[in-house]
Amino acid sequence: MIEIKKEIFGKNYSFICEGGITETVRASVGLYPNSTADKMDVIINLAEIPKRKFISRNPSIFTKHENGFLTHFPTCDVLWEYDSKEKSLLVTCFLFKSSSKLQTTYSRFRSMEYPTEVEEFEQILHELVLVPSVYFFPDLSIIHAAALSINGKATLLAGTGGTGKTSAVLALRKKDNVGFITDDIAVISKDGKVYPNLAWPKIYGYNLSSYIEKDEILNNRSLIDRLHFNVKLKINPKTVRRKLRPDYLYPSVNIHPVPLGKVVYLIRDNSKNINTRELLPPTAVEMGLHVMKTEYVICHNHFEWDSYNALAMGIPPVLQIKQVFNNWKKNLEPVFDQVAIQSLHIPVGEKHEDYLAYVSDFMVNA
Repeated sequence: MIEIKKEIFGKNYSFICEGGITETVRASVGLYPNSTADKMDVIINLAEIPKRKFISRNPSIFTKHENGFLTHFPTCDVLWEYDSKEKSLLVTCFLFKSSSKLQTTYSRFRSMEYPTEVEEFEQILHELVLVPSVYFFPDLSIIHAAALSINGKATLLAGTGGTGKTSAVLALRKKDNVGFITDDIAVISKDGKVYPNLAWPKIYGYNLSSYIEKDEILNNRSLIDRLHFNVKLKINPKTVRRKLRPDYLYPSVNIHPVPLGKVVYLIRDNSKNINTRELLPPTAVEMGLHVMKTEYVICHNHFEWDSYNALAMGIPPVLQIKQVFNNWKKNLEPVFDQVAIQSLHIPVGEKHEDYLAYVSDFMVNA
């Protein structure tokens, strides 16, 4: 077994894996700083789920254990065990693999991405393990936002999916004094620092523009990969995407936390022209919580099932999702109270290139 230690979201993570998957793990977390700490906050075993005596199983895709619970996803099983005395989180993640190369190729061709093994793994790791692990740390909060460092301060571009967050940060990627922090989920400490979330940015067909062209996305990809992208792009740009490492897209990638300086919510509405409005900190926080409640509903369901099973069996739950959101609100309100907060309203019919030209100038100069 091989151990890889990393600093992620201000915590110390240990990845324990067998030789066969080691290089995939290294490629997925390679941009994060190495950890030299003796005690790990999170230990992630990439192995088969160990046998545990379960307490209850309601519904069938959820299994309650004494110190944790087992979640079943289409791509993997994840066992969560939390030691409240040691304040440490033990996660075991077992990935499902296709039985044949033909089946793997078929599933890739049907997908949005035609993903490589590393691309599949890093998405599972970040979305189903690393981001949910943040819920266990009361000093951290989450906002559904892309984030860039601009002149040493973090700017969040928040909002629901499809409002233009990724397109906006791609438009700024080659500007001076701009660095990548995250494409999708921003992790914020209670003292106002934004931690890098180095999941690989997802670039959809509709993100293509003069700032990021198709040839750059498809560079060094196989013929069948290119064919897959071009066919799906013609059918519907919303149904095809590719993932690229942050350091391939951005000349500068932050690996250390950046103090928050500005929050911008992207709103698509019936405005005649692009315009900005001031947002009160409590309103901005509430908006962020509502988005996260929907964006991570699959994970939230498992926490709710844990509370349900705990009540049925007369034992405490591992974590109460209501308490998590209350904690995020408590942490974020004083942080947001110290920074500039605006909403950027974009007409639904606004031309993509016009929007990008406006937002790239607005982010740097406003």
